[in-house]
Amino acid sequence: MKNKKLLEVHLFKKNIDLYNQYIEVFIYKKIRDEKIFPSIKALKNQIIQDIIQVKKYFKI
Repeated sequence: MKNKKLLEVHLFKKNIDLYNQYIEVFIYKKIRDEKIFPSIKALKNQIIQDIIQVKKYFKI
C-alpha cells in the first residue's frame, strides 16, 4: 500500500452543502503537525487556537 497523504480542511462558512461536490483546496500554510489529544475538550481548545491563527494569517 502506498503512503497516503491526508489533509483536514476546516470551512468557516456554515450552511454549505458540499455533498457530492468537488472542491479545490489551495495550501498556503501548515498550521501544525498531527497530534493526539487527551480529551475532546483539549481538541476543541486546539481547534479554536488553530482558527485564531488562520484568521490572523489571512487577516479575516
